[in-house]
Amino acid sequence: MSVLNTDTASADPHRRPSSGSLNGKRIMVSPGHGWTWQNTSNFWYTQRGVNNGIVEDFSNAMMALDFLVPYLINAGADVMVPRERGYISAEFIGDDGDSSYFETGSWTASSNVSGYWGTGYHWASASATETATAGWNFTITEEGRYPVYVRWTAGNDRSTDALYRVQHAGGTTEVRVDQNQHQYTNPYDNVTETVDQGARWVYLGEFEFTPSSGATIELSNQTANGSVVVADACKVGGGVGSVDRGGGTSGRPRWEECSRYYAEFDQMPSSVYDVSGLDDGSDNVSTPPRKLLWWKDFDLAFALHSNAASGTARGTVTYTYDNSGSTQHPQALLNDSLSYATLVQNEVMRVCNDWAAANSDTWNNRGLNTANFGELRTNNKTPSCLLEMAFHDNAQDAWYIRNPNWRHDVARAIYKAIARYFNSAAVILPLPPTHLSMRNTGTGQATINWQAQTDPLETSATPTGYRVYLSDDGFSFDSGRAANGSTSHTLTGLAPGTTKFARVTATNAGGESLRSELICVRTPDSQAEGLAAPLLLVSGYDRLDEFTWYQQGATNQTGDMHIRNQRDSLRRHALAAAAAITSAGGSYFFDSTSNESIESGGVTLSGYQVVDWVLGNESTADETFSSTEQGLVSSYLGAGGRLFVSGAEIGWDLDSQGSGADVSFYEGQLETNYVADDSADYSVDPVTGGLFDGLAGFDFDDGSGDSYTVGYPDIIEPSSSGSAAPALQYSAGVFAATASDAVVVFGFPFETINQSSARDAVMERVLRSLAASYTGINTSMGGGGGSGSGGGGDDSGCSVDATGAFPLALAALALFWWRRRKAFSQHES
Repeated sequence: MSVLNTDTASADPHRRPSSGSLNGKRIMVSPGHGWTWQNTSNFWYTQRGVNNGIVEDFSNAMMALDFLVPYLINAGADVMVPRERGYISAEFIGDDGDSSYFETGSWTASSNVSGYWGTGYHWASASATETATAGWNFTITEEGRYPVYVRWTAGNDRSTDALYRVQHAGGTTEVRVDQNQHQYTNPYDNVTETVDQGARWVYLGEFEFTPSSGATIELSNQTANGSVVVADACKVGGGVGSVDRGGGTSGRPRWEECSRYYAEFDQMPSSVYDVSGLDDGSDNVSTPPRKLLWWKDFDLAFALHSNAASGTARGTVTYTYDNSGSTQHPQALLNDSLSYATLVQNEVMRVCNDWAAANSDTWNNRGLNTANFGELRTNNKTPSCLLEMAFHDNAQDAWYIRNPNWRHDVARAIYKAIARYFNSAAVILPLPPTHLSMRNTGTGQATINWQAQTDPLETSATPTGYRVYLSDDGFSFDSGRAANGSTSHTLTGLAPGTTKFARVTATNAGGESLRSELICVRTPDSQAEGLAAPLLLVSGYDRLDEFTWYQQGATNQTGDMHIRNQRDSLRRHALAAAAAITSAGGSYFFDSTSNESIESGGVTLSGYQVVDWVLGNESTADETFSSTEQGLVSSYLGAGGRLFVSGAEIGWDLDSQGSGADVSFYEGQLETNYVADDSADYSVDPVTGGLFDGLAGFDFDDGSGDSYTVGYPDIIEPSSSGSAAPALQYSAGVFAATASDAVVVFGFPFETINQSSARDAVMERVLRSLAASYTGINTSMGGGGGSGSGGGGDDSGCSVDATGAFPLALAALALFWWRRRKAFSQHES
């Protein structure tokens, strides 16, 4: 079975790749269903109900947006999605002439050409050099990744390469679009039509925006082709459904709604989305192909669905149009659709057979079929097929659909089929790099290392190069650069005390891979030059989906909660460690690595005073600590190393569900006992006398925060085999963390702590306790004492006051009283 280590974002969210096996191809991807208005009973409903934890209305869209669309874009395709493609609910829309609009140079207001947003548009004469700009400034209230769209009215005098600049948190990205009209002759009916992209929201890309960066989208009049450029409107963000069908709007994020409402919001002609009167469900079926016919000039269409029948049926089937309906397709189109569908079915079956074999299962190949489906019948211009990937009403098939790794593999198989439809010898873009590390390797220097990831089902997916994307905050990344090593990249000239984050992609003639997980480094400040990095951050949170639940119906319109692991869990650990100050007034610096590099021996734990092992919501399916990792951690601790580990399912995986060796590791090496699986409590307070005594209580993400939802936070307690004491409690006697002088264990992910001040304070306590002898000051280099007590080399023992490291005498007293109370309560029972 294919080994996956993927990120759900595109390789470079700032642009569409300009080269790849699908360069120049226009493809529609239609994920079926979504929230729909029921006009007879007057409520919003999902077209498919809850089956085995799945609502097809949402799972189709998530699979398309998380995996399939990024793959097609990274292979060079221009992808149209008939539903909203941005998850974020925040939305900002600017029209020409409103308060967000600005312009420089000469622009003329007009309303001569229809299709504009609002009351008109502005145009400027094209110029070989820039003499005029127009655009929109938006105040961003919520950090996030936002889709950016623009509008214009098309004509035969417009620029074919109009230049937009998007200023985002990672810098400025330039995107060129064709605002002109052109003639297109369909190869199946030989009808010549006028084609343009005007009078609708045109996607420029997905970009990171923050409250401090704001968002600026600017149009330049610099162009080599055409007479004018047109500024009409701009939209940033996905938004919330705004169409009212007589009983109020859905109130749901727009991406959850069916395509019928997005077409109406987009101000398309009613003939695209309203042909069945008040039957919105039927309208939704035909809206995607009607959009395609209205937009024109597409190369391929794909509809994504899962199936349902009796609950016992299983397997995969791909449909093409049977030509029995009122709309007839030319035979050449039917033939091409069949060839296309055959490739899809075969590629998907390769993946499903692979998965089934790995799980001692058998996959049902239901083959190719034809039907008079509206999604297929209406489109008589473009090859199309409809995939029913599996049966969501069958418990066995549904297990696969819920698995994000399976969804990824099936999406990649669909992309492969599409690439091979256009070119049977198409090179397939690589999988993202794995086994990443980022380490200090000299003064002002850090090196990133990785390994190529092999696609066991695709020999052509071999990397021929790599790109490295850098960030100062772990959220907003730049536009990348080619790696300067075969499987490494070295950064030089880094200032003392610099924190850098990185992601890496693999490239070949097929395109660019999805992004790797995030890694990071911090260089020593001037006081610590010459010291060894005291801290290693380990990225061990590989699980792609934390959890998913759905509800729907007339009285409970909660929709779905889909939580995606962005593979960036090191970010908040790094920022908190960078903010920590040693008791002597120095600072901490660090390296980082993926847990795979630890397991393979590429990075060793020895040499680091403290290891911060990040496990998030990692659980039994993905393993918190493998047997190899347990051995390495045990050896590290045995040699005097110190460990901070946090995650919601560590105790559940090792102590409750694990083997005897797992239990021994958890209770012996981690000095902790598992008590219960779900605290149902997302607020914690320091235990009196414990490691965090004197800090304020805090809460972590229950779904309302800005990290990710902690599904089942562990209730834990110190084991009898170590010296750990309770450190945090959900309520009196119900503990969330344990701490000894060697190991600190959290029953929830550290990075989900909601308050940044709490994260900083907690991390500083952890580091001062576990690296008690580290001062961050290299006295042999003549470093100053800073604001602390100063003196002593790196291995000097420093006494710590009540605001610093764990007071050991107080900890011993707390442990004594806790164990005495526990023994007494056991005796009483």
